[in-house]
Amino acid sequence: MDAATRRREMISLLLIEVVIIILFGYYVRYDPAAEAPCPDKNKKGEDGRPVENPSEYPPLHQVMPMFQDINVMIFIGFGFLMTFLRKYAFSAISFTLLISAITIQWAILCHGFYQLIAGERVIRVGISQLVEADVAAAAVLISMGAVLGKTTVFQLIFMALVETALYVTNLTIGIDHLQAADVGGSIFVHAFGAYFGIAVALALGPPMSTEDDESTYVTDIFAMIGTVFLWMFWPSFNAVLSDGDEQYRIVINTYLALTASCIVCFCASSIVSPRNKFTMVHIQNATLAGGVAIGAASNMMTLPWGALAIGGLGGFLSVISYQYLQPMLLQNYDLHDTCGVHNLHGLPGVFGGCASALLASLASVDDYSSSLYLIFPARAPFEDTFELNEAIGDLPQITAGKDRTALNQAGIQLLATVITVAIASLGGTITGLLMRSISTKLHDDEEMFQDETFWGLPPPALASASQSSQSLVRCSN
Repeated sequence: MDAATRRREMISLLLIEVVIIILFGYYVRYDPAAEAPCPDKNKKGEDGRPVENPSEYPPLHQVMPMFQDINVMIFIGFGFLMTFLRKYAFSAISFTLLISAITIQWAILCHGFYQLIAGERVIRVGISQLVEADVAAAAVLISMGAVLGKTTVFQLIFMALVETALYVTNLTIGIDHLQAADVGGSIFVHAFGAYFGIAVALALGPPMSTEDDESTYVTDIFAMIGTVFLWMFWPSFNAVLSDGDEQYRIVINTYLALTASCIVCFCASSIVSPRNKFTMVHIQNATLAGGVAIGAASNMMTLPWGALAIGGLGGFLSVISYQYLQPMLLQNYDLHDTCGVHNLHGLPGVFGGCASALLASLASVDDYSSSLYLIFPARAPFEDTFELNEAIGDLPQITAGKDRTALNQAGIQLLATVITVAIASLGGTITGLLMRSISTKLHDDEEMFQDETFWGLPPPALASASQSSQSLVRCSN
């Protein structure tokens, strides 16, 4: 990849950013809570001057902590988790920042375009929209893991733009039209991101050489930093878009599921690995599978033992997939999945969709009271019925639904999972084929998995001198 190509790609990215700024200027406005206060002309204070309307939105300090938790996951958790490649750490953590930034901007517009279609005059941006954009970035970063080290920067940007549009479309189908329940994103974030990335990887084809597709003792330590940050903040990821008792339940269920996946991961890794020793790639990834698996069901009444069971099964499934399924897919189908996103996000995400279907089939008013109709809006009674009015008396935010049965809702959960995998796979395949034609392909042996392809690196002599100085400092201390 020559300097002229790199320059053209960055000029193209700059033009894309200019277009996004123009679109923001034409369509996007602040959320009313962020607008300069507009006084109510009919309200007068003691001095006779107009009194400003109080905000109907929660104070920023109430929503900011979980928003920041999600940012930690996106920029530190995902970034450091991808630093395991021995010669690609600069690119892994920095491209995570770049791809997330452009995805966040584009996701705000994509979500907003559907609001415009629904009749809104402008796109409003508040904390909720920023959180939704962060979640979209998570799906894109999952896909990026499948092709890590094998693409140019512009190919990653192209993938992010196409995937974000498809992600929002699939989310609109699943949430607005099918009315599936997936508060933690098992289906619409993890399964979608994984299978989109896998399809792109298949379309691009495997690298001819994978000798640099490996870790070192030091890079695995840095990747484990990402794991720990993701593990710590995952409850916020699942709970950020909910509130009340539902949010409280999500945090409990997610945390318990993560503990179970951690324990089961260590046990399974030792059992299936040579000489019964732990394998670091299992610990870096499968310990997180509980958070993926519980996502779609995290606001449901799993009970604590159910959360532990779902998390433990997710961790076990992830380890088995890393140990046996990933090598088989590479050998038989040429599927080179750099980070193993199929093992951490794909299979546990589908499992999470199935778990949500099971729990949806068991959900009843006896267990949930009227809050059942907040978790499954389509199960609410039809409009102008006694049952609906009674439920609204308990919880005013309930709206008329489709009077869907528990079994019907379970079927919708499974249907949403199937549709998501299908859209992601087809969209990823087409995107991967287009990526092969829009940018100069990396030369396998020379440029793949190499920071040197994109970065000006310190000279070896300078790096050695720096290491020697650090050693002397450590010795003197």
